[in-house]
Amino acid sequence: RLLQDVAEDDLIIEYVGEVLDREMLQRRLQRSKVSGANDWYCLAISEDQFIDSREKGNVSRFINHSCSPNCRAEQWTVNGH
Repeated sequence: RLLQDVAEDDLIIEYVGEVLDREMLQRRLQRSKVSGANDWYCLAISEDQFIDSREKGNVSRFINHSCSPNCRAEQWTVNGH
């Protein structure tokens, strides 16, 4: 829950983590199942790119974990990246 009001289209926080391709994502998911890890935080940014925020993320990974999500993700390109 936010502690202050935000206007529609305001930037709340940057979603951060490790960028993975589909193959690496599948390997990590498999390792998580084997190790019994139940928590997984991942954002698809394209058909073959994902941001894994479990180990190197921030609190943004908890956004929209709700029955009534009210935020959206935007993908930005900065200096060609």
